[in-house]
Amino acid sequence: MLWLLSMVLALIAVVDACPIPCKCEDHDIIICSDQRLLELPHLPQSTKQLYATHNMIQALPDEGLEGLSILDLTKNVFKLSLNTNWQNISNLTKLFLSGNRLSTLTPRPFQGLLNLKILDLSDNYIETLPQKFLYGLIKLQILNLNMNKILSLSYGVLDGAPVLKDLQLRNNMIEMVEVGV
Repeated sequence: MLWLLSMVLALIAVVDACPIPCKCEDHDIIICSDQRLLELPHLPQSTKQLYATHNMIQALPDEGLEGLSILDLTKNVFKLSLNTNWQNISNLTKLFLSGNRLSTLTPRPFQGLLNLKILDLSDNYIETLPQKFLYGLIKLQILNLNMNKILSLSYGVLDGAPVLKDLQLRNNMIEMVEVGV
């Protein structure tokens, strides 16, 4: 019986262990920056914050991120668009996607992130903001779109984020802003 208990405790320790080659602070903060990762490692269920900056990650897994409140994927290589099911990460409050290679946003790309307050899409190649791209971001307060290639802001483009109070658009190529934006 004692042997079985020790095996169960050892298994729990392995499941909740800090993933290699990452560093962990406390039991809920994982730092996987500058590791040349192509994909995210398996995360302990207790993980609340994940910092995986300066890697070569191109996509997110379909599961394993459910408990996150902060996800920082700055300076990775997401290309063209985000094809991610955010429904499983509904606790996320801060999402950082700065410095990737995002060029296209589809309508409702962040649907499911009901608790998101900060979204950083700066330093990408985004040219167009489609209608309803903020759809469902009912708690979004800060949107950083600095250093993209945005040419215009169309009427209704910010609909879906009723409490947005800080819109950052520095260093874009904006030529036209429609009335009512």
